[in-house]
Amino acid sequence: MSMSCFTNGNLVHRHLVDNSARRVSGVRSSVTHRRPMHLMQFSAFTLIELLVTVSIIALLIAVLVPSLRGARNSAKNVATKATFTGITRALEQFKNDNQQEFRRTNGYPPSARGEDIHEAAPPSPNVLYGAHWLPRHLMGKDFKGFIPREFVPKDCLDRPREWYYPSPCGLTDSELDRRPRYIEADTIKMTPTNELKGQPGSSGALLSPQLTAPVFVDNYDRPILYYVANPFGEVICTPTTSKVDGKIGIYVHEDNAGFTGVEGGSGYVSTGTGFTYTRNQHLIEAYGDVDPQRIDNNPHSFAFYILDDNVHEQTESATYSGTVRPYNSDTYLLISAGNDGAYGTKDDITNFNR
Repeated sequence: MSMSCFTNGNLVHRHLVDNSARRVSGVRSSVTHRRPMHLMQFSAFTLIELLVTVSIIALLIAVLVPSLRGARNSAKNVATKATFTGITRALEQFKNDNQQEFRRTNGYPPSARGEDIHEAAPPSPNVLYGAHWLPRHLMGKDFKGFIPREFVPKDCLDRPREWYYPSPCGLTDSELDRRPRYIEADTIKMTPTNELKGQPGSSGALLSPQLTAPVFVDNYDRPILYYVANPFGEVICTPTTSKVDGKIGIYVHEDNAGFTGVEGGSGYVSTGTGFTYTRNQHLIEAYGDVDPQRIDNNPHSFAFYILDDNVHEQTESATYSGTVRPYNSDTYLLISAGNDGAYGTKDDITNFNR
C-alpha cells in the first residue's frame, strides 16, 4: 500500500518536473531565437521616393502661395475701395457746406501744392500737397473739425496760423466754431508723412523728411493721392498752376509731385516717395503732352494716365480742334499705388475706370 503510494507519488513528482522543464525549455528557446532590436529590419523611404515626395510638396507650395498672396491682395484692394467710398461721401458733404468758399474747385477742398497756412512760416517743413490737404479739410488741423473762413472774425482773417489756437488772435476766450468732422479718425487709416514707407533720400526729394502732416493711406499703407478739378480749366492738365500757351489746366501735375516725383528740364527728376518700381520712379512723374495727336506718344505720363479714353476716341481726328478731356473733369481724382507701390501702373486703385 505504501509502496504503491510512493510509486504514485514519484510518478506525480516526475510528471511535474517534466512539465516545468518543458516550460523553461520553451522560454529559453524563444529567448534564444528572438533577434535583437538593432538587427530587425524596418520598411523605409528609398532615395527616389524621398525626392518624389519633396518635389510634390514644392509643387503644392508653388501653386498655393501665389494664390494666397493674390487672395490677400484682393482683400486689400476691396478694403481700399471701401476707403475711397468713405472719402467720396465725406467730400460730397464738404461740398454741400463749403460751396461758396471754394468756388474755384466746385466746392471741394483745394489740392494745390503750397505752404501750410496753418503752420509756422518757413524755414519749417510746411509745403503740403493734395494728399495732405485732403485730411486737413475733412478733419481739421487738430482732427476736431475744419474752420472755414466764414467762421473767422474779420480781425483774424489774415492770421490763419492762429485759427486753431485755443484763443485765436486774442479775440476770444474759446476756440473758433468748426464744421463737423466729415470723416472720423477711427474709420480711416492715417500716417504722418515722415513715417511713410520708402521715404526718399534728401537728394532731389521734394518732401521734407521732417514733415509730420498726416495723409490718408490705403490698405498697403501708402498715400492716397488727391487731385481736384478746376471747373475753369481749358486743357486736360498743366505742369503747374501757371497757364500753358495761355490755357489753364483742369488738373495740375504738381499737386502731388512730392509723392509721385516730377521730371524737370534736361532729364532731371525730383524724386517721389515709396519706391518699388524700375529705376526707382513712378510712371506718372512725367507730365506728358496734352495735344490730341501726340498724347499717345508717352503712355507713361500723367496726361495719358488721366485721359478719358471714351472722349479721346472722338478727338483723334486731325480735323478736331477741341481738347482731350480727363476722367472726372468736374470733380476729383483719388489714386492708390496698389500692391506694387508705383503710381501709374496697372494695379493702381482709382475712383475712375481706367
